[in-house]
Order: sequence, then C-alpha cells, then structure tokens
Amino acid sequence: MYKEVLHFLKNSRHAYRNRQDIFHNGLADMAEWHYKHSIASDFDIDSFRHDYSKYWAQLSNGLKIPRIEQEYFYKINGIKSEAYLPYGIYYYLVNPYLNRWPFRRAYEEKNMFPVLLLLQLLDETVKIRFPRMVTNCINGKFFTWGGKQCSFSEAAGLLVDFHEDVIVKPTYDTWGNGVMKLKKEEINGDTLQKLLNRYGRNFLIQECVHQHPRMASFNNSSVNTLRVMTYYNSKGRYECLRTIQRFGGEGTVIDNASAGGGFVLVTADGKVQRTKYRMLSTHTETLPTQVTTDIPSYEMIIKATIELHKQLPHFDLVGWDIAVDREGIPVILEYNCVAPSLDLPQIAGGPLFSEEELQAIMPQVFAFKNTPHYFVNQLVWPDKPGYAWCDDYGFYI
Repeated sequence: MYKEVLHFLKNSRHAYRNRQDIFHNGLADMAEWHYKHSIASDFDIDSFRHDYSKYWAQLSNGLKIPRIEQEYFYKINGIKSEAYLPYGIYYYLVNPYLNRWPFRRAYEEKNMFPVLLLLQLLDETVKIRFPRMVTNCINGKFFTWGGKQCSFSEAAGLLVDFHEDVIVKPTYDTWGNGVMKLKKEEINGDTLQKLLNRYGRNFLIQECVHQHPRMASFNNSSVNTLRVMTYYNSKGRYECLRTIQRFGGEGTVIDNASAGGGFVLVTADGKVQRTKYRMLSTHTETLPTQVTTDIPSYEMIIKATIELHKQLPHFDLVGWDIAVDREGIPVILEYNCVAPSLDLPQIAGGPLFSEEELQAIMPQVFAFKNTPHYFVNQLVWPDKPGYAWCDDYGFYI
C-alpha cells in the first residue's frame, strides 16, 4: 500500500518543499488517497468537499476538514455522529501520535511475532497460541520452529515431512496479498526452491489452521478472523475499542474484507451482529441464519490481546487478527501495530473513539506534532522538489 501512496503523492497537485508543505498538503493528499481507495463509487464525495466540520475545526486548531466521512459512514450504518475520525486526521496526526512509526518494520515482521510476544508471561488460564511454523525464511536464512537456524535442505525436508496443507505468506505488508495455500499433495522436494524464487528473502510457511465450526459458518473456504482493536487510552488503561469479524468470499483462502469478503460487528459480550457489510459498498445484507450468533472463546481473546498489548509499549493502538482453532483455542495470525484499518470499525460500529476520548487526546496530538522528530531532509524524487519524511509523520522511503 505504501508504494501506491507514494506514487499518488508524487503525482498530486501539491509540492512538498518544506515541513509546512508536508503537513498541510500531505494531510489533504492522504485524505484524498483514502477517498479514492476506501469510499464506494456510488457515494458523491464532491457534494461534501466544501462542507467543513465545525466539530473537527474545534478539535484540530481550525483545520478545514470536509464532512465526507461523517456522511459516508452514516449512509451505510445509520449512525449519525460528527465524531467519526477523518482519514487524514487519523493517518496523518492521530496514528503517528499513538504509534511510533520508526519501530514498525521490526515489530511487524511476521517471522518475529513469537520472539516479540512472550505468551508464557500470560496468566496460565489464558489459552492462546501462534500457528505451528514449518519453517521461516528471514533475510535469506532458514529457521526451524523455535528459532534454530537450519540449512536450505533441512528446511525443504521439514516442509516435505509436514504432511499437511500449509499457508505461505510474505512477512511484510501483505493486506492479504501474496498469501497462498499449498495442499499437502502439491508439496515435494522442489517446492521450497519455487517459494524462494517467488517470495524472495523473507517469507514464512505455517500450518493451515483448522478453524472452529462456528468460525467456519461464516465461510468454509477461508480462515475467518477477528480484527480486535486494543487501545491504551488517555486514562492510562488498556481496553478493547472494537471487534470486527471478517470472512472471505466463497472459494477464497483469505478473509480480507477488501478481497471479496464481508464483515460484521461483534459486541462486547461476543455476540455476532446480523448486519453484513462489504468494502467499497454502501449496501448492507443480513447474515444467513446458519451463521453463528456468538464467537467461541471470545472472553479469552479479549483478555489475551489486552495483556499482550502491554508487551508492545511503542504502540498504543493495535489491530489483532485472531482465528479460533477447532479445539476453541485462539490463534494469533498477525497484528498491525502502525495503522490498523479505520474503515471496518467505523462502518460497522460508528466512531472509533468516544467524544470524551477525542477531547482528551487531540490537544496532545497537536502538541506532539509541534515537537521536533527525526525529520529527514532528503529529495524524494528527482523531477519534483520535495522532502522525504520517514518517521512519525510519513512513510519509509
């Protein structure tokens, strides 16, 4: 996604000559990118471009923020509110305040999840696990489950001897892209070399989780995951902000909501709401009656993700992707510790933050924006004057 955003910024109408340009023009262009990629084509964005939010002007030191998100989300879910978090404000201001972007590349490397998150520190009553790993390829080096380095031939043998279907995925920035399921009968002695040729120096091969029957009721072909958003709030407490159940379309392997699947809201007590949403659509449907009405092991999932969030002190807002295996044990497939998607939680459940919380954090957001950070004075592209910003206020180059 970030390469697409950079291409969009390069070809935007704005120049990026100094820090003020980066802030004001970058905020507008960031919002524009998300309008283009996150809003359904049947919604008339232009009708609200100059309808500026008085609510967000008060919260953001007078910035002119169009009421596009307020009207768009309301059209879909019927929840009217001025507190919907605008794309530009979230990605350009709020998220860099909550989460330390310079640390993202290491923390979001999927091969490193079992190293960074110590499940043994959880209360013994909390049952949660990672998928069984067949082998990891990290910077071109192969490792066994447990972190012991091995040779290519040993890793190839581990794959052949696994004798089960496996999931292969790149270890950075997937958004569902590049995820592949290999059936056990397709695996042979040449398979690992083919995967190395395709994925390069960083990928992983793990078990294909056999999900709980209630989770499979959403869609049988994909492993359907919960997106749990945990948050370290302004009062110094960790909480679950929202939970969304995602599911793939018929015949798909991934449950990514932008890849043909759908999503629903899960309430605080683990109940599945019956209104089904889709990305890039203003239309809703009702879940079929055979789909489960509640999420198995939900209380344990929330307890585990909140406790594990405490092991990620650089990140105050984290999105967890959790499956549930057939024994009812939650499985951590991955987490997003930089910019968890804003669309799904606000479409399904209304504004992400309460008005009280926004009043508490927005002054701190702007105070943080106005303090020096690791700004890099560097040309982004040769044919257009500009600066790279690769820390709290932008993208790695």
